[in-house]
Amino acid sequence: MKPDAELNACTPEPVLTSGFNAAAQIPYGCTIDHLYQAMASFTEFLGFVNP
Repeated sequence: MKPDAELNACTPEPVLTSGFNAAAQIPYGCTIDHLYQAMASFTEFLGFVNP
């Protein structure tokens, strides 16, 4: 069993859309939703490889 501090460090924080700047000008047709989905997928991957 892992100690609580290690478990907390290995558990990714969820991505919150409230942290995104809605007025940002993102190039190449990217949207905030695209960035959110990419970040959420990556943090889900981190949770999978670092249980």
